[in-house]
Amino acid sequence: LTSFTNCRQLEDVDLLRNLLNGILLASVGNRTTTLWRLRLSSNLIEGTIPFALANLTKLISLDLNSNKIKGLIPPNVGQLHSLQ
Repeated sequence: LTSFTNCRQLEDVDLLRNLLNGILLASVGNRTTTLWRLRLSSNLIEGTIPFALANLTKLISLDLNSNKIKGLIPPNVGQLHSLQ
């Protein structure tokens, strides 16, 4: 998932069932301000949801189900007022 860190103009990422592995890096939330959908469900992503995800202020849709993510949803994700 490190490839996404240099993609600054992403708007829609839909990588459902691609056997992606690794951790969801904080830099995903620090690199783009245009992302409105992040769909990474049914992969092999591990770790926790980074606090920096709340920086994706235009995010409407977030789907991380069926991965190996552990821990709590960071409270600052509640600041994403457009999230449905």
